[in-house]
Amino acid sequence: MLYSSTTTDQDFSIYVHLPFCRQKCPYCSFYVIPYKKSVANVYIETLKKEWDFYKKEFASRSLISLYFGGGTPSLHPEGVIELIALFKETFSMETTEISVEVNPEDGTLDLFKALKKAGVNRLSLGAQTLSNPLLKQIGRTHTTGSTLLSIENAKACGFSNISIDLMTELPTQTLNDIENTLNQIQNLDITHVSLYNLQIEKGTVFYKQKEQLVKKIASDEIAAQMLKTCIRELESMGFERYEISAFCKKGKASIHNLGYWTGREFLGLGASSFSYIKQERFQNFAHINRYTKLINESKKPIDFKEKLSPSASLLELFTLHLRLTQGFSLASFEHRHGKLSTITMKEIVKLCDENFIKKSQNGDLLSLSSKGALFFDEVAPRLIE
Repeated sequence: MLYSSTTTDQDFSIYVHLPFCRQKCPYCSFYVIPYKKSVANVYIETLKKEWDFYKKEFASRSLISLYFGGGTPSLHPEGVIELIALFKETFSMETTEISVEVNPEDGTLDLFKALKKAGVNRLSLGAQTLSNPLLKQIGRTHTTGSTLLSIENAKACGFSNISIDLMTELPTQTLNDIENTLNQIQNLDITHVSLYNLQIEKGTVFYKQKEQLVKKIASDEIAAQMLKTCIRELESMGFERYEISAFCKKGKASIHNLGYWTGREFLGLGASSFSYIKQERFQNFAHINRYTKLINESKKPIDFKEKLSPSASLLELFTLHLRLTQGFSLASFEHRHGKLSTITMKEIVKLCDENFIKKSQNGDLLSLSSKGALFFDEVAPRLIE
């Protein structure tokens, strides 16, 4: 998993945002709206028009990953299937990683058969926890049983690359809850786990309840124990921690997510989607009516753009590379992306002295230490600012 030029500048990824949900989870800060089939059908047609703006520019490039996120893409599988067929008109996708986020309560045999037939080869299930009381606590409508049944159904339909999302630091969650969830994972035939701690963000229901909720969330000491327990137990099951928040079985790292950490360009389609192309970040309007209106006027639905300077882009990319836990070659990085400044190199030395970053004996291979991985939110600003 060491950094190397395994992809080329012609490789890119596409993220498609389907903002529809049965209801919005109280901790969710993403742009989502209630699902209505008629609205979703119109939205899919609008997505097709948006792709027309970019098709000529990207047609000669290699689509290495296609990711359908949300929202809940599994609520409107016919739209997902239509869009996959659309991209296949432009790209050869025999080796493209095609991922779809699935709500466990949607995970029927019929859904998985249809997705498999369309070419989907990776599933991401939003399990969050395998504790029914905790699922209720965070406003999820599925159960542990529906997660287990979804995985069983997906396997029966031939899926061999299945990821689940897990969350820590949930209100009332204990170390024992974490251990119970991990014990159940041991018996599941899955290949990937994405691990997140709860973030209480502005604009969410939980943010309005923050004063009461923080009293129910584990202390920093217990939260650190939760993370260490997850790492230890998942590694004992044969998962490799290949990125700060991601674990995979051998050969099952998320190609799409690796692109984010290694600087691969990506195009975001749909309301609120982000893109990163030619050192420029831009985001679509996070409002379906505004998004649709602009596209129908033959205008790109872009809300804001940010052109990164070469130095800012280099620092951001370097910091993202550090998320890869097995490290990367500094020489290879600088050869491909440019030389780091003297100031940055001095800060790297300081971070090494403080045991946040590890260096190989020859000084070329850099990686986060266990301390650095635990406190990455402290490391990143020191490199970027």
